[in-house]
Amino acid sequence: MQQGRQFSVIAHNNSSENIYIQCAKLNGQPFDRPCINHEEIMNGGIIEFEMGNFSNKTWGKNKPPFSMSETKKSNQ
Repeated sequence: MQQGRQFSVIAHNNSSENIYIQCAKLNGQPFDRPCINHEEIMNGGIIEFEMGNFSNKTWGKNKPPFSMSETKKSNQ
């Protein structure tokens, strides 16, 4: 926790069978990326995952994870 900000992770319906993310919300808003950046965490808040027993093949599909290698390339 920095500067009094807290970041919480909640996994609703999580169990040994329900290991797949069905959908997510960040601070009450839909969140469909498979990664979260440092700034979002440091701003504080809550990320909530709804878990299920099957793979949701559409969640996060159109948002590839951020790649540090892409940043390094653009800065060179």
